[in-house]
Amino acid sequence: METFGRGRGLAALLLGIPSGGGVDRRASFAESNSVWAFHVQDDWKIARKLTLNLGLRYELESPLSDRWDRSVRGIDPTAQLSVTTAAQAAYARNPTPEVPVSAFKALGGLNFAGV
Repeated sequence: METFGRGRGLAALLLGIPSGGGVDRRASFAESNSVWAFHVQDDWKIARKLTLNLGLRYELESPLSDRWDRSVRGIDPTAQLSVTTAAQAAYARNPTPEVPVSAFKALGGLNFAGV
């Protein structure tokens, strides 16, 4: 469920001039990844009052995966959305003074991993 102020809230958000709002995230996720780590350490007594402590750690982390391929991989700023035409028509009926109708573009979308 998305809520963005009154009337022009979503358009203002997309144009970078929002006045407030919020997003409820209700989807369930099953994200997982693995981490492998190795650590060695040793102490050397160099003098009566000096001990050298050295250690080495190596970590390898696998990429994040989601059972239902809902993880966002990136953003495609040129993607045509199913609502692009309707959004541009709605904006043309009630434009903001900051952005002319000819400059309003409803483009862009998320890329999902595994899709």
